[in-house]
Amino acid sequence: MSNVSSLGCPSGLSRLLLWVCVGLVSLCFFGCSDDREVVFATDAAPMADDRQAVLADIAALSNGKDLLNAELAKRYHDSVDALIGRGSRIEGTLIEALGGNDNWAVRLGAVEVLKAVATRRSIEPLMGALEDPQPLVALHAEHLLRAMTKHTVIPAAGEPPLNEVPPLPARSGEETDEDVWAAWHKKNGTSLHQAWLTWWKTNQNQVVIE
Repeated sequence: MSNVSSLGCPSGLSRLLLWVCVGLVSLCFFGCSDDREVVFATDAAPMADDRQAVLADIAALSNGKDLLNAELAKRYHDSVDALIGRGSRIEGTLIEALGGNDNWAVRLGAVEVLKAVATRRSIEPLMGALEDPQPLVALHAEHLLRAMTKHTVIPAAGEPPLNEVPPLPARSGEETDEDVWAAWHKKNGTSLHQAWLTWWKTNQNQVVIE
């Protein structure tokens, strides 16, 4: 018997293989992209027997400290994919990790997962992360806030400071963008947090989170 129906649709086995392939492609896209792509939006709480697996995957985000190591990079991305697959029901656990985990790579990985699953609930915790002692965590939190709210509080280059937040300076010499951000964040992280918080308190009822 043919595996293809008269309408050109795959049979049961072929259909299953097709959906597996689609799922794998989707995981790769959402795990690797820097864009804000909401995968799930459910408020269901994690199942009790699922919590230990969630915590294990969050702990494995620590492998993100060395993404040049192929084995550690795979473990990190596998953890990110697994957490994204659980959707927004683990948002609270991710927020706990972002605000309280001692390992900066775990906090950074939490922001990475929140890019795909965060809801309005994550806005203020992400604002708190703007003062994270690890500049990379603050940088990614700031990028996610801009993507979710379609707003920015950092003035463009050449513009005057706004609410005590100056623009980022231009790179000089052999500086990288991360070097520039780290130096800027050390001086302005607190003001950045306060500017976002002030804006949010005034505008949150009008903002549509995407």
